[in-house]
Amino acid sequence: MNPPKPTALKQIEGTYRKDRAVSNEVQPTIEVNLVAPADLNEWGAKYWTDIMSEYGKIGLVTKVDVGALHSVCYWFGLMNEAADIVSAKGLEVEVEKVTPKGKSYMVTETNPMIAVADKAFKNYIAMCREFGLTPASRTRISAPDQKEGDKFAEFDN
Repeated sequence: MNPPKPTALKQIEGTYRKDRAVSNEVQPTIEVNLVAPADLNEWGAKYWTDIMSEYGKIGLVTKVDVGALHSVCYWFGLMNEAADIVSAKGLEVEVEKVTPKGKSYMVTETNPMIAVADKAFKNYIAMCREFGLTPASRTRISAPDQKEGDKFAEFDN
């Protein structure tokens, strides 16, 4: 069974029905122009800015979504950082091993950053689906009229 969707998302998708609406649904405060958290790496911070520049305009990111958005950007940043390490060091790396008697020797192993990148990618994609950040998940969302979704449109000249 699919989890329930917020009313705002149903309205954007065009699936809202008043007869099925929750009467006392929590209405979180919309965030505009949030600065990327300092703990994100360069890729995560850039992605945060990109998402906020698009989704912030239409009010899709609220105060309560900040943690989930941070997660999307964190996993995106980690995935890219691990991929850079793999690019720099290669698919295989030399690793020092030690025998039970204390003698060391070198072996070639698959770069462990490949597993880090793979796990980060899976977590990133799972979070992207929650925000409509994949081509398939985005097809379920239709953006509101530009002026309708812009809370500051009345100030435009």
